[in-house]
Amino acid sequence: MLRMVLVLIFVGILWVTVGRDPRLVERQKQRASQGKPAHSVVGDPQPQVAVDIQGVIEEARAAPPEFAADALIRIAQSTKITDQDQKRELLEEAFHVASGAQHEMARSAASGGVVDTRSGYLANAFRHQLDALSLRCRAVRALLSVDKQMARTLFSQIPKPSPKPLTCEDALVYDLSSFYATLHQVLKEGFSQKDIAEGRVAELLEPYVRGITSPVEVGPVAEAILAVDLPPSQLNLLVQTLSMALKKLPPDDRSFSYSLARYPVVQIVDQLALTCKEKGISNDELLEAFRTYLVNQLSSSRCADTKMEMRSETALPAVVEYFNTALMGKAFPGQKKMWLISPDEIKPSKIGGSAKIEPYWRSSKAKDLLTRLQKLRFNPKAREYTLGEKKEPDWQRGLIELMNDLEAWSAREEKSEADYFHQKCVLLTRLLELLPADDSMREGILSSFVAFLSDSPTYRESRIEWFQHVHDLIRWARSRQDTERVKVLKLLRDSGNSVLVLYAHLEELIPERQ
Repeated sequence: MLRMVLVLIFVGILWVTVGRDPRLVERQKQRASQGKPAHSVVGDPQPQVAVDIQGVIEEARAAPPEFAADALIRIAQSTKITDQDQKRELLEEAFHVASGAQHEMARSAASGGVVDTRSGYLANAFRHQLDALSLRCRAVRALLSVDKQMARTLFSQIPKPSPKPLTCEDALVYDLSSFYATLHQVLKEGFSQKDIAEGRVAELLEPYVRGITSPVEVGPVAEAILAVDLPPSQLNLLVQTLSMALKKLPPDDRSFSYSLARYPVVQIVDQLALTCKEKGISNDELLEAFRTYLVNQLSSSRCADTKMEMRSETALPAVVEYFNTALMGKAFPGQKKMWLISPDEIKPSKIGGSAKIEPYWRSSKAKDLLTRLQKLRFNPKAREYTLGEKKEPDWQRGLIELMNDLEAWSAREEKSEADYFHQKCVLLTRLLELLPADDSMREGILSSFVAFLSDSPTYRESRIEWFQHVHDLIRWARSRQDTERVKVLKLLRDSGNSVLVLYAHLEELIPERQ
C-alpha cells in the first residue's frame, strides 16, 4: 500500500514539474490577459471554472490534426454553434486540417478477427474515424446541411482512394465505407434534377468508376451508380466504364473475400443489371465483365483462411451459385449466350498463407497479471466475489500486490510499446470495473490510469490507438454516477496533456451519445 501511495505522489509531482503542456499553459495566460476565464491547472484550490466554446475551439486548433479536426466537426455540429457562417468556417477548417492525420485511410479486420490481438486493437481504433479520409468525409457530410455547394466542392478535392493490393499475411483490409457513404450522400443531397439531366452527377462519378484499384471498391461503386436515377445514356456510359474496370482488376484474394463478406456485391451488380434491362440498355457487357472478374479472383492464389465455402472440388461458392442462377436470369433478351461458371474454372492456382495475427496475453508477465486479475473477480468456485468479500484482508492484499506489480511492469517485457500499452490499459480498466465505487483504492487507480495515458509514447507513435483508451475511459465515466464522471473529467483536465484537456472540455460541453 505504501509503495502505491508513494508512486502516486511521485506521479503527482511529475505532473506539476514537467508534465504540463507548454501550449496549454500559454493559452491559459493569454486567456487571463484577455479577461477570459482560465481553465483549472494542477494544484488549483478553486473549483473548475466553466469553459466557453470559443476556448475549446482554440484548444482544438492547438491539438494534433486528427484531434483538431474531430473536435471542430463535433463543435460545428453541436447546438453550441448557431451561426451558419461559423459552422461553415469550422467545417472547412476541419476538412483541411484533417490532411495531416497520421493514417491516410481506415482499415478493418480481414475476417472479423479476434479483438485481443495487435491488429484487433488497431481495427477498433479505426472505428473512431480519425484517419484523414474519414475525417474529410465527416466534414463534407456535416456541410451538406449547411452549404451543399461547398460540400460538393470540398468532396471533389478529396483524392480518390487508391488502396494497394494486399497479401495473405495482411490481417487488416482497407475500409472505404465512410468515403462511399459520403459519395452516396453527396449524390442524393448535393445535386438537383437539373444537375442530373446536365450530366454533372455522371461527370462526378466517372473517375471513381474508371479508377477502381481494389475489390473492396466494386460493390460501393456499383451502388453509387444506382444511387441516382440517371438518364439511360449516362447510365450506359458508366456501366461500360465499370465493365472495363472489372476486367482489368488484378487478383487480390484478401480484399476480394473481405468485399464479399462486407458488401452484398453480387446482389448490387444484380440490381444494376436489372436497372439496365428496365431502361432498355444492354447489360451483356456488364455481366460478361463481372463473370471475368469472379473467375479471375477465384482462380488465382487464395488465402488459406478465406471463407469461400471451398467444401470440395465440385462445390461452388455462394457468389458463383448466385451468379449462375439469379444473375444470369437478368441478361438482356436477345444478347449473345454467356456460359455459366463451372467448378473447373475457379480452381485456385495455389493456396497461400493466413493472416499474421499477434495475440495478446502470451508473455509471462502479461499472462500472470491477467490471471491474477481474474482471480480477484472470481472465487475458486467460479462465482464473483461479493462487495463484502472484497473488503476482506486476503482480497485487499491480493489487490495491492497486483497494483504494485502492474506499476512495476514495463514495455521492455513485451514485443512492442503498443502491445504493452493496450494490455496495461485493459488491466487498469478492468480494475476500475472490479472495485466498488466507494473503495478508497479506486481513485488511486484512476489517477494512475490518467497519468499513464498522459505520458505514454503511444500518444506519439499511433495517436488513434492511444485515443481508443481515452475514449473508453470517458465512456466508462459517463456510465457511472455523476460524482465519478466529475472525478474523471477533473483528472483529465489536470493532466497537463492538451488532448486530454480538450476531450474533457468536449465531454462537459458536448457529451457524446452512448
